[in-house]
Amino acid sequence: MLRGTNSVDKYLGSRAIIKQLVRLSGKGMVATHDLQLSSLEQEFPKDIKNYHFDIQVDEGQMLFDYKLKTGSVRSSMLLCC
Repeated sequence: MLRGTNSVDKYLGSRAIIKQLVRLSGKGMVATHDLQLSSLEQEFPKDIKNYHFDIQVDEGQMLFDYKLKTGSVRSSMLLCC
């Protein structure tokens, strides 16, 4: 969401858009790497549910099981060079 925007503005804008969609009883999905947005589930537990995909790294290889899991992502990893 809000591609090309600085991090703070992107978070605040995305949060405002999602909250407005909840107020309007909107339906849909949002894919993001902004983990802060997952806190909206606590604010709107009847309307917002978090899901994630896991990734494993084995000998420098990224492995995906492509299974959708409930809750926000539990770990974040930084991969470098």
